[in-house]
Amino acid sequence: MGKILKLEGLESLKYLKALGSKVRLNIYDLLHQKDMSIMEISKVLHISRSFVTKEVKQLETAGLIETVHKPGIRGSQKLCKLVYNEITYRPSPKKDSSTHPVNRISIPIGAYRKFEVHPTCGLVSEKAIIGMRDDPRSFFDPNHISAQMLWFSRGWVEYAFPRNHPKDAIIEEITISMEISSEGAQPIGENECPSDISIWLNGTKIGPWNSWGFYTMKKGNYTPSWWSSKYNQFGLLKTWKINAKGSFVDGEKISSVKADDIDLNGKTSITLKVGIDENEKNIGGICLFGEKFGNHPQDILVGIKYRRKSEQPSS
Repeated sequence: MGKILKLEGLESLKYLKALGSKVRLNIYDLLHQKDMSIMEISKVLHISRSFVTKEVKQLETAGLIETVHKPGIRGSQKLCKLVYNEITYRPSPKKDSSTHPVNRISIPIGAYRKFEVHPTCGLVSEKAIIGMRDDPRSFFDPNHISAQMLWFSRGWVEYAFPRNHPKDAIIEEITISMEISSEGAQPIGENECPSDISIWLNGTKIGPWNSWGFYTMKKGNYTPSWWSSKYNQFGLLKTWKINAKGSFVDGEKISSVKADDIDLNGKTSITLKVGIDENEKNIGGICLFGEKFGNHPQDILVGIKYRRKSEQPSS
């Protein structure tokens, strides 16, 4: 399954600084697929070799990647390789114990209640393809509940989860975590397929996240051995957060939609739609991974932070 780097608190600062640029994150994502040379990275990202060398050096200094020599047609080839196959971060425990409660819900990716999907599309369980590939009717198959990966080039899937905290509670923040990538419907390069992926809560669009591409060159940590290596193997773990300050993906603001802008407190349930907005620029589809597929052993995780009406809002 590869080495896992577990970060916590201030000790993780040097690693987070090393990953603190779009180019270095793209390099790190590329090396998840396969070991690559400076020239290969330069061609895929369309930036100069000298700049790639500089960015690679920062990742290497932090201990996140290493340079290895492998035999090639014309002698030894110098390649960049990941030191860690996965990085996890856990904040230091808060000293202030007065934080408001958080309800946590895990939603299987096959537990959608509505959908509208277009080929290419499909679902697979841990053991086999569900229904027929590229046939939207397969999403009606009763076995869809056991899906561990699903994909579509256009459309959406919608889930619902209960608002099961106290009736007089007010939702302050919602976090949504899922492993996701482009589907690869309109590739512009090797594994490169930009896709603007959006989510909606109770019908309100939160905002798009731009997925760089899809990942086929390396087996996912939990992807079954029977799944062909020519298809998507894993995605990236992304976290949406909606609160009083706006909407964010992994801490980066994507829209000004706030928790108060969504009708979260007047219903017994909340709907979550994951899909492609045809009005966005990049239509590259969606591939969504469950706990037994990809690199992260989880389904869609939802956290609902709330307070009683009599309590003061969080700072």
